[in-house]
Amino acid sequence: ASIGETRSCLQKLEDGIKKLRSSGTDAEKARKLQTLLDILTAEQERGLHKPGGKLADPSATMGLLWVRRGLAFWAKLFALEVARISKTGEIDGGPGTFRQQVQVAYKEVIDPFHGWVSRKAFMLSMRRAPEWNELRRRAGLPCDSCDALRGELQDWCETVSELMNRMQKAHQGLDLEDTRRSV
Repeated sequence: ASIGETRSCLQKLEDGIKKLRSSGTDAEKARKLQTLLDILTAEQERGLHKPGGKLADPSATMGLLWVRRGLAFWAKLFALEVARISKTGEIDGGPGTFRQQVQVAYKEVIDPFHGWVSRKAFMLSMRRAPEWNELRRRAGLPCDSCDALRGELQDWCETVSELMNRMQKAHQGLDLEDTRRSV
């Protein structure tokens, strides 16, 4: 479900960029869309979004906002697994560990922005989520040692956290931090 949602958000980003590139008055400027800040600024200058961080949906800015939130969710989930591995010294947390961590990460990162329908859909999809051992295998994460897995997850969290911080500053700096709940 998380991958599908990320694809949907990336499609919003691609569609928003196409719209910016094809717009008449901003065409020359839109061709220079090289950075996240360029994209956010171009949509803001077009008046696509309302003051107070009320984003148009669909839009590239909305797509980027939810990509960032998705990354924050996975960073929290990975941080929880790093903490578990550090505490137990075991690579396998046992049945239900992944789902329990998903619930904690969801409540902290995504739940404040999900409405009733989105929350129910997310929780329903998590019932089908694999355990960590299957996720590690599918994602190509280290499966043979606690140290290798912990290091990989920790490095990813640190790198992604820096990216998320920069993305959040860009959204906030342009008054594009939409805190409304989805449906």
